[in-house]
Amino acid sequence: MKALKLKKTVFAMTFLAVGALIDSVLSSPPPVKRLDLFDAQGNNLMYVTFQYDPATGKNTSYTVYFSDSTFTRTVNVFQNEAGVCTREAALNFTDDTVFKSTFNPNGNNTDMVVKDQFNIDQFGGPVSYANAGGGVYNFSQNGAAINQMKYKYSSTGSLKEVDVYDNTGTNLMYFGIFDTASVGVLSPNANHSAPRPSFQLKGNDALVWNFAIDREAFVKCEAMSLSGRRIAVLFSGELPAGVHSKTLRMGTLNSLTNGVYGIAMSVDNKPVATDKFIVQRIRGGLR
Repeated sequence: MKALKLKKTVFAMTFLAVGALIDSVLSSPPPVKRLDLFDAQGNNLMYVTFQYDPATGKNTSYTVYFSDSTFTRTVNVFQNEAGVCTREAALNFTDDTVFKSTFNPNGNNTDMVVKDQFNIDQFGGPVSYANAGGGVYNFSQNGAAINQMKYKYSSTGSLKEVDVYDNTGTNLMYFGIFDTASVGVLSPNANHSAPRPSFQLKGNDALVWNFAIDREAFVKCEAMSLSGRRIAVLFSGELPAGVHSKTLRMGTLNSLTNGVYGIAMSVDNKPVATDKFIVQRIRGGLR
């Protein structure tokens, strides 16, 4: 049980620390737009999209999704004048604050304290991290090592990967792949510039998929069973940057029995949005 609790703690800290450290580890533009997190076996667990102030270029928030594009939370980032993250506030899909994180200098370390909406400490006390140089950060609690993060860079100096090791610094637990040119299509809040992908029912055999992409990209929409089996490719092709509205014809899927199905959208082979639709042929169509 102790090992399982430690693994969950490391997993939670991976996202919290990435947000706090993102400006520290960036050696040059362009800014990171997406982080895909995997376990040591290469299974995609979650992904994070990063938002920036267009005037200053500072990271203002990041949004966390499960690998199937289910929204989990948006985290607002607050920095001091030097551009160092001092606190974060995580909000759920109704914009309720679910936990707050504070980051305080403590000698060569930075202490991270995470409390939920009831002011309960999530890690039982401060978790400290220190820059060991070369993109390596050591995490500890009460003087005991918890894990180590190692950041890797491309030949041009842009952030490429982060590897999360256990408390010995040798056994890989998780790794993340950064993308500086990802397509930002998800937006849980109305004040974001890119509209959240959404469905509209049109007639009895069509669904309209509305979305925006910020650069030319390969977009694919697939119908899925609830178990994740692909039933059909509804749309697949290169699209230019901008706002798009694609009509997906479902009437040709005569093999579908009545029930609930999923639809999944990917951009450049990365999942970005999912939704559900119901086949109810006795009423003549979809809803």
